[in-house]
Amino acid sequence: MSTNSVDSGTIAFLNSTGAEASASSPTVPIYVPTTIIVAGNPVVSSLSSPQVTAVAYTKDGQNEIRVYYIGGDGFLHELCNSNGAAEWTIGSLDNIMAVADPKAPLSASVSLTSGQLKLYYSRADRSFTWCTWVEVGAQAWSSREINIKW
Repeated sequence: MSTNSVDSGTIAFLNSTGAEASASSPTVPIYVPTTIIVAGNPVVSSLSSPQVTAVAYTKDGQNEIRVYYIGGDGFLHELCNSNGAAEWTIGSLDNIMAVADPKAPLSASVSLTSGQLKLYYSRADRSFTWCTWVEVGAQAWSSREINIKW
């Protein structure tokens, strides 16, 4: 993956360069902040909603990373990466157009036992917590309200 400078509001991850940190710690890699790029452009989150959550898993021999955030438009967004590709893609979560409270936390989990990837958030009306989920590898998301407040 290419290394880019990380600007305010861009979403980035720590990418291992494969280089060793020092001769005294030969097994410690050096990590470089790397901006997530989709369609040639850096991904920028809302500065008023800096919450980002991510999950990683292996499915059918593919290493998968999913990153979730609230965009400047107030909607939940999903970024996808398979096997460390330089370019990321926009995930199917964007299709449900879920509006989230920009001040509330986000949390994601993946269970390969149940085969579900879940995202927990509060809606913009600050109602109860919601759970949105999808079967790992599928595109159709479902949602339901959970009777708790964060």
